[in-house]
Amino acid sequence: MICFSLCVQSAEGATYGVVPFVTKRGLGITSGLVGAGGNTGSVVTQSLFFVTDRFTVYEGIMWMGVMIIGITQLILFIWFPMWGGMFFPAKKGYSEADYYTADYTAKEKEQGLHEAVLKFANESKTERPPAARETEDEKHPEGTNTDV
Repeated sequence: MICFSLCVQSAEGATYGVVPFVTKRGLGITSGLVGAGGNTGSVVTQSLFFVTDRFTVYEGIMWMGVMIIGITQLILFIWFPMWGGMFFPAKKGYSEADYYTADYTAKEKEQGLHEAVLKFANESKTERPPAARETEDEKHPEGTNTDV
C-alpha cells in the first residue's frame, strides 16, 4: 500500500505540475478541469469497482490500481511546441513567448495585456532541456541584435 500511495502521489504531482504551463490566460479554468477530472475519476472508479458485488474488495483495489496506472500513462503523450514531449522533439523556432501570447489578439497586445504573460514566458525558459536553454533569442534579446 505504501508503494501504491507513492505512485499515486507521483501521478498527482505530474498531473498538477503541468497545469501552469498549459495556458496562463486560462489558468483557473485549467486548474478547475484538472480538479474536476480527478473527482470524476474517483466517482467512476468507486462506481465500477465497489458499488456492486461483481468484485471483492481485494479485486476492486487491484483493478483500481491497474486503472490508475493505465490512465496515468496518458501523461506520456503531453507535448508542448517549445519544449517537446517524451516522444517528439520541440518545434524548431517556436518560443515560450509565441506559445503564451497566442491567446491574445493584436488589439489586446497593443494595449499591453500580454505583458504579464511575457514575464512568465521568460521564466518558463528554464523548463527547456539543458542543451536547449542557451538559444539565439537569449544571446540577443529583442532590440539588442548587433547583426544590423
